[in-house]
Amino acid sequence: MNCPVCQTELEQQQVEDVLVDVCRAGCGGIWFDNFEFKKFDEAHEPAEGLLNLAEETTPHYRPEHILCPKCSLPMMRHYTSAKHEVEIDECGGCAGVWLDRGELDRIRALFDNEQQREQSHATFMAQMVERPLAELKAHTDRESCTMRRVANMLRFLSPSFYLNRGRSTTRP
Repeated sequence: MNCPVCQTELEQQQVEDVLVDVCRAGCGGIWFDNFEFKKFDEAHEPAEGLLNLAEETTPHYRPEHILCPKCSLPMMRHYTSAKHEVEIDECGGCAGVWLDRGELDRIRALFDNEQQREQSHATFMAQMVERPLAELKAHTDRESCTMRRVANMLRFLSPSFYLNRGRSTTRP
């Protein structure tokens, strides 16, 4: 396989029971086949030879959109956590993950374990849902208050309209 960023041939590297592809001679990116990335994303997990690639490699121009090195489909770019600090590329076809130079180090520094990651996500979601609901309620309360004031002013200006409301306008 070739690197999706600099087109250099990727080198295979065995880490524990996983075989990953590394762009050691080029940009320093790492390719993980489907579901392999989850075995390396926390600081306590083994990653010998994959860390500090940023110090060993040269930065390259990274195109905005890259193609999957395995199946050649366009990769989707998204954040790895609710903190929105590190974006990764993931293939919708083969579920592989491409990490650019230094991203693995940054991802592993975000959380010590999966529980911290989940707590961060839960906090983020609570903020995203609860705050807008509270703002909507406050906005609705203000609108209701304003509508009551307008209705009271109209009632004062035209009491006969409000007194006749609900009564039949046709006479027998």
